[in-house]
Amino acid sequence: METSISSPSYTQLQLQKLVTVRWLYIAVQLFAIIIGFVYFEYRPSLLGLIPLIIVECIFNLITQKSINRTTKASSYFIWLQLIFDLIIIALLLYFTGGATNAFVSLLLLPVTLAALLCSLKRAWVTALLAIVLYTLLMFYYQPLVMNSSHHHVENSQQMELHFWGMWITFSISTGILVYFVNLLSRNLAFQFEKINIMKEQQLRDEHLIALATQSARAVHDLSTPLNTMQLATEELRDSAVDSELLDCIENQLLSCKNTLQKIRSNHAEPAEKRVKVTKLKEQLQQQWLLQYPDFNLDVVAKAVEGRYISGDSSLLPALINFIHNASRECQSFDISSLSVIIEVVENELRIHFENPMSKTSEDIISQLGIAPLESTQGLGIGFFLANSSIERLGGKVVLFKKDSKVITNVSLPLVLNDA
Repeated sequence: METSISSPSYTQLQLQKLVTVRWLYIAVQLFAIIIGFVYFEYRPSLLGLIPLIIVECIFNLITQKSINRTTKASSYFIWLQLIFDLIIIALLLYFTGGATNAFVSLLLLPVTLAALLCSLKRAWVTALLAIVLYTLLMFYYQPLVMNSSHHHVENSQQMELHFWGMWITFSISTGILVYFVNLLSRNLAFQFEKINIMKEQQLRDEHLIALATQSARAVHDLSTPLNTMQLATEELRDSAVDSELLDCIENQLLSCKNTLQKIRSNHAEPAEKRVKVTKLKEQLQQQWLLQYPDFNLDVVAKAVEGRYISGDSSLLPALINFIHNASRECQSFDISSLSVIIEVVENELRIHFENPMSKTSEDIISQLGIAPLESTQGLGIGFFLANSSIERLGGKVVLFKKDSKVITNVSLPLVLNDA
């Protein structure tokens, strides 16, 4: 089965690493040729070596330019790169002693990389090709020729060259293997992390769909009882019942009907629009004063003039929900005020507040927003929906405990003024 590499960043990363390794190998080739000439006074065929190195450089430059244009590729493209490297190594060995060259083990590098990056079938083809090339190099090669004035050089010097070549081959192979294996390990860890994030997102979406279905059913089921109660209230008004009490009941029924009507009108996905931060601050204070007049909310905005964020009809209720959760914790300790700070940090709008003291456990904090859960204050459905609304707008909600306090940070991306 072919291993497809569908992620553009993954493909470009692998190609870039291959290009880097090839440049390194070219540098090692030039270094070995210079050392062979100067120190050991070997005379390999430069007419064969130099054109091969030039071809490598041209091929590597073409690959480098193609990386930016590559958005999708299979392992076949990378496999061709490795086959090219294998053939070039074999040709270089042909001009430098064939299988007698201490660098002959470099034929294993493309085979190893093919096993790591390509399918099993192509890895075996690469291995078989390497074996064939190694076999041919045992019989067909140009022997290394030394300077004519140094034919009397002892065998010890030749063995020294062989040992140094084996050491360099081992060092290069070890470094490249560690580099690529570590790279693949980090890529796998990154992929697993993305999969876990997608699973959590899918779980949240499933809960949202279930809650939306239940909400729609509740709207339908509550409409008839509310209408019946409205008619009963009108009939009771004609009897000797306290009119003030009826007015109170009728106002509450009307509030319920208006709420249901709002749910019906917002059944579609809320359209995003540009929201001015200063206006959001005013709306937050006004809405809080209407819903919770007995609890003092102090909203402080720092350097937010002319700043905008992307929002919809769910943004304000989501913020109210977060702040209400914090206010309930404050009230449990007889604290009747809460300070909310709105400020700009880099390219984000940060809304920050903290509970002076909290009974919330760390386990509940870590699970809030992932799914509705049971707690002493409720099922966490409100927080779950509010967190989903913020994430849909590109934001993030972070809760953490510090010195017996729960700190809440809501981050939302800023948008351009002319958006």
